Amino acid sequence: MNGGADLGGMMGFGPVVESAEASRNEPLFHADWEPRVLGMIVALGAAGKWNLDQSRFARESLPPADYMSFPYYRIWLEAAEKLLLDRQMVTLDELEAGRMVSQ
Repeated sequence: MNGGADLGGMMGFGPVVESAEASRNEPLFHADWEPRVLGMIVALGAAGKWNLDQSRFARESLPPADYMSFPYYRIWLEAAEKLLLDRQMVTLDELEAGRMVSQ
């Protein structure tokens, strides 16, 4: 696959260069909601409904424009929503409501 996650290998984008100074001063979370997403991802992993490769595929198969514009934890959230829907663990109505919806 050649998507948003493959920037280091795509022609025209140049090499991926990590700045030691930037990574040393980079906060772990940039928004209040991000730690909750990380906790949710860890908890969902324990459910055993998907493996590491399936989780990675769900992230990397996002449209490249989304992948490149979303913050890091938004990518993980979008992938989790996709996996939850694909495995019928939640409904679209529940995701939109942010809670369980009676059927």
